[in-house]
Amino acid sequence: MSRRDKENKELLREIREVHKMIRFTYGSPRIHAELRDRGYFIGRNRVARLMRINKIRAKTKRRFKIITHSKHKYSLSPNLLKDIEIVKPNQVWVSDIT
Repeated sequence: MSRRDKENKELLREIREVHKMIRFTYGSPRIHAELRDRGYFIGRNRVARLMRINKIRAKTKRRFKIITHSKHKYSLSPNLLKDIEIVKPNQVWVSDIT
């Protein structure tokens, strides 16, 4: 193994440790900053390349998006099936065109 390969292996171990410690939320810029704080003087692109090659990615939080509006003032449709007795499948079919 060359010196560079040994260094990359050591860096990869540190990258995985930082990534796990931060609960997989940091990407390469923040991991690079953390490694600099730990005394490793390496470039951002090297950290990004090692992360990309080894498929280490930050988990992104999904933004909460409201998809229904349940506090509307529209009238509800009447239940037309409440008085029908259904005894076996495929007697009554319903649909919604909204």
